Amino acid sequence: MTQKRAVKLAILAILLVIFLAANDSIADLIRIGRFAPDFLLLFPVFAGLLRGRFAGCGVGALVGLCHDLLIGRYIGAGVLAMGLVGLFSGWIGNKFFRENYLLPMVAAAVGKLTADLSYWVLISIFGAKISLKGTLLFYTLPSMLYTAILAPFLYVLVYKLADSRWFREEDRF
Repeated sequence: MTQKRAVKLAILAILLVIFLAANDSIADLIRIGRFAPDFLLLFPVFAGLLRGRFAGCGVGALVGLCHDLLIGRYIGAGVLAMGLVGLFSGWIGNKFFRENYLLPMVAAAVGKLTADLSYWVLISIFGAKISLKGTLLFYTLPSMLYTAILAPFLYVLVYKLADSRWFREEDRF
């Protein structure tokens, strides 16, 4: 393994830990009532937007697995949900300019809706009795709006890192 590749993997691992920690700590600090942003969702969204659908899907699956192993009751549901988010974000990222700062807002909003709907379908298959209407109205939509509002601000930071000398386009994994 080259030194540059090792640094890339280390940076990605650190980012994953930061996003996991932010989702469980910072999100609680900036909670508005019952509603908190979903920082963890932004990791596969940004990976998809900046590196394409396969990278987004892979990062999403990894994020979903980490989340499932840490706090998930249904192991695998988060893998599929976040994998779909990364895949979809990568598809959007290939259609538009990645310098457009409205792009992460739209991708985060649609990604949150996609993740929560796919998660709901999967846990319903496993036998959970959760109201879709209640989930959408009282959890997904407020969290989706909050996450979408914060997305461009965090996207700027991740975009600058992705454009740094460690993550140039010509040096993909």
